[in-house]
Amino acid sequence: MKLFTRKIAALTVVGAMAFGALGFAQSASADLTPGTVTITPLTGNATDANFLNSVAVDTGCPVGFRAIGRTYVVQNGIARSVANARQTSLNPDYGTTGLDGNPFRISRDLGDNLYVSNSALADIAIAGTPTPLVAGNFELRVYCMASATSINLTTDKFFSLAMSITAAGVWKVGSDVVVPVPAQATTVSLTGALAGANTAALTATVKDSTNATATAAPGTVQFLEGTTVLGTAPVAAGVATFTSGALSVGSHAITAKYLSSDTVGWANSPLSGVVTVVVPPVVVAPGSTVIDVTVPSGTGVLSFAGLQSTISLGQAALTGGLFKASGDLGPITITDTRQLGSSSWSLTGVATNFTSGTKVIDGKYLGWKPALVGTANAGVAGAEVLPAPGSTNGLKTASALSTGSVVDGVTSTVVGAKLNLAAPGNTPGGLYTATLTLTLL
Repeated sequence: MKLFTRKIAALTVVGAMAFGALGFAQSASADLTPGTVTITPLTGNATDANFLNSVAVDTGCPVGFRAIGRTYVVQNGIARSVANARQTSLNPDYGTTGLDGNPFRISRDLGDNLYVSNSALADIAIAGTPTPLVAGNFELRVYCMASATSINLTTDKFFSLAMSITAAGVWKVGSDVVVPVPAQATTVSLTGALAGANTAALTATVKDSTNATATAAPGTVQFLEGTTVLGTAPVAAGVATFTSGALSVGSHAITAKYLSSDTVGWANSPLSGVVTVVVPPVVVAPGSTVIDVTVPSGTGVLSFAGLQSTISLGQAALTGGLFKASGDLGPITITDTRQLGSSSWSLTGVATNFTSGTKVIDGKYLGWKPALVGTANAGVAGAEVLPAPGSTNGLKTASALSTGSVVDGVTSTVVGAKLNLAAPGNTPGGLYTATLTLTLL
């Protein structure tokens, strides 16, 4: 093996090789193997082309964990590979692998060495997706793997070195105590007035700790009367506006509270001061009274009945080169007891092909001629549909049997139709059946 003669300042940190809990603190265990991790340089920037110049551990991988070696950085439970895998067949010019039980050392002393690190720290990725470190503490882990094909970062053993990185990308050996920046304190200034006869128009201004309008504060403002939430409104440029629903006659003490959607940057506010809105009683003329009534919405039904289970067109007769037959649909009764102003309705029909075993008559050769039954009807009859070729597709295309809307005092429509079949004269003999489907919308 070639000797490394280049001298580089290094910091040695006693670490522990443990079963893989992904945090800095490792629980005490008889399986922990002490080791000294040494790296150079001691500090750098995440954008440096070579993250590390050398990595060494003063002991080798334990028995049972000598298949391959890998180096990771681990932060917040996420492991990112930073170097090529080290195998027992590694050229000794690159260094020692630790996979034979002897101490491990990989260095760039003899030129480019991707087994030390293979990218800038800023360029690390998982499955091709960049996953850079965030400001805070992280670990450098030198892993000893039990299998070259089945890596388990939880059970495979590793040596750990505590490190940290700043928001500017400056990293160093050793962890930092991160002092969290407290969220910006907020308050709410509330104004309000009676709007209309019995509603309140409210404006809430979110203020920061200097009592300036917090134009960047995200979230909503909650408007309350006592503990009852009247409603919420989004904050835009530090201001939220809200108009209440109808308030009862009398005095209403209303407050507001800012609810942050970024509690790391902006804290929820306490309740604002009280704004009082007074709803006056309804003024009525002497000797008169106000009568009100609530009519529920969504009442009534729309339905139809009377569709036969089977309609026979009898035996077709060859007339004018066509097999013609007819029959009667209905009468069908459409009942509409919904409220005035409800949507209009349409009863449509569509037919399938006629079949007799493997023989087929195209459904387009069936048509109809709708007609109302009686005179007291809310709806109207649909247009006649001629069998093809008198129409493009006959009843094979959905066609209206009847249409209508809610009519005051008239709740039903009775309609029927003459069904007409005009099949080609070369149609094979047989008993043919088709399905006619009516849909009320």
